[in-house]
Amino acid sequence: MKLIENPIQANTDLARMYPNVADFLFNKTAIKYFKKYTLGTTTVVYIDAFDKIDIVFLNLKKRITDREIDYVVQQLLEIPLSEVNVIKECKQKIEAKRQVTIEPKDIVVIEHKVVA
Repeated sequence: MKLIENPIQANTDLARMYPNVADFLFNKTAIKYFKKYTLGTTTVVYIDAFDKIDIVFLNLKKRITDREIDYVVQQLLEIPLSEVNVIKECKQKIEAKRQVTIEPKDIVVIEHKVVA
């Protein structure tokens, strides 16, 4: 596995790239910055929202594995998986809240609260 950072244009907005996910997670709250990565066919978005860090996994073709989740947490957060909140049924929650069917086959969100 190899995690590769993808460059993002300066004028790109997270809500424009992933509107359903951004609305579900942040609902108009401020985001400090975000970075986009690829891990094979999985898109990984690292989002720093001042009080928490979210890592969103999106895959159009397959389910996201625990091995992928553990690898990305070790690479980006450098903390044990036991210290983060893993939300695996995120796709179902977004579809229920927005009352739409969204394209990715699987969406997983990792939440880590930042202690100031």
